[in-house]
Amino acid sequence: MKNDTFEGPFSLVQMFWGNISARRLRSSLSMVAIAVQVILVLMIVGLTSGVISEWGKRVEGVGADILVQPPNSSIFFAFSSAVMQESLGDQMEELPGVDEVAPTVILTEPKSLIMIYGIDYKRFNALSRGFLYRTGRPFESPDEVLADDIIAQAKHLKTGDHITLLNHVFTISGIVGHGKGARFFIPLKTAQEIAGVEKRVSMFYVRSKGDTEGTRAEILALNPKNRVRSMSEYVTLMSSSNLPELRPFIRSMVSLGVVISFLVVLLNMHTMVMERTREVGILKALGFSRWDVVEMLLGEMLVLTLLGSVLGIVSTFLIQAILKETNPGLMILISTRWIFSSILLAVLGAALGAAGLGLGHAMAQAVGGRYGIPHGAANALCLPPALRFTEPVAGAEIARFGEALGTTDAAARCEELSRLAGYERLRDLGVPENELDEVAEATAVRPGALANPRPASAAEIAELFRSIW
Repeated sequence: MKNDTFEGPFSLVQMFWGNISARRLRSSLSMVAIAVQVILVLMIVGLTSGVISEWGKRVEGVGADILVQPPNSSIFFAFSSAVMQESLGDQMEELPGVDEVAPTVILTEPKSLIMIYGIDYKRFNALSRGFLYRTGRPFESPDEVLADDIIAQAKHLKTGDHITLLNHVFTISGIVGHGKGARFFIPLKTAQEIAGVEKRVSMFYVRSKGDTEGTRAEILALNPKNRVRSMSEYVTLMSSSNLPELRPFIRSMVSLGVVISFLVVLLNMHTMVMERTREVGILKALGFSRWDVVEMLLGEMLVLTLLGSVLGIVSTFLIQAILKETNPGLMILISTRWIFSSILLAVLGAALGAAGLGLGHAMAQAVGGRYGIPHGAANALCLPPALRFTEPVAGAEIARFGEALGTTDAAARCEELSRLAGYERLRDLGVPENELDEVAEATAVRPGALANPRPASAAEIAELFRSIW
């Protein structure tokens, strides 16, 4: 006679893996959804931080130690207008602390948002050790352009090619090393003609003779309204954490990630309990307490969340590698801090989803899932008795809820609204009275019921169900 019994110590970890592997599709979809949240957070923050950091390095690579911009100008040069008199550069060159001044017109190609500098080649090149030429030579005519090696690689450009920028056809005269601010460089006069800003520029790059702060003060004395920053100050500002304009965007993306985790885990916990009512009953018969069952379910969700997080991190680095290969100019900066933050956010969202929304919601999930009752209808019926049950320990909170509904009796108002919607009794929705005890047992082990301010036993929950049957 075959013996199917298993002899050996009980392993909760083995049970975790057994339950996860037994429901491969649902477990896989849950992990993918968690991974999407991690990828979303890491890619949004990585792209934002990478683009800002890379731009700061490009500006720093020009070789200046002072930036002179018009009043109220943005640190993002793409939004700079050419409103400064070019003659201001001549005045700054006369200052004792100034070594070199390079007037610059900043233009943006509208189709690709690529930045183009209009420069006085001799003065701009003198700011540092000059352009490093991969091929070609400096531009010599108004319709010639320099391209840096990154944009040349991305667009497969070579010396002598023709390219349309700002609705003008230019010839590539040279390919230079990247890190000089823009991707393309055209003659200053050409840029002024295209922008219609004769003898005006967007900004000045200035190199001092060594005393940056002293020279900065001299430049401010010429026109105190201008914005004069040292390069070190500018580079410090070029950080996503130092840009208040970006914080709401990043917080929104992070919040969206938490919501994704919350919804995924909430749905998973709902289906997990409803599918495994019989298994929960067997575990309780074996001596498991309600908390033991909940710990098991929460443990499974934690395992899924961590696996999904690992999948998300690996996928993010894979996406980063692909984008770096296909678009060399795109910088994605993924920091260790945000890797751990994305995992914590996933766990936070999972914890919120696993915690549920209290006793009323747990009752609605249990009865709605078992009998196919619309979730809104189940909540409408289950909320009033749950409020009355919880009121002895959360009277102030429920009173505030009642105030929001314009009443002193929140439960009664909820019942009134339920009747207006056409939901009065559970029996009208096909719930048999003789199964209420089983539904109550399933409700009692739900995290939402256990998180309720006033703990409810299965017998007490059964009485609540009977009050609305």
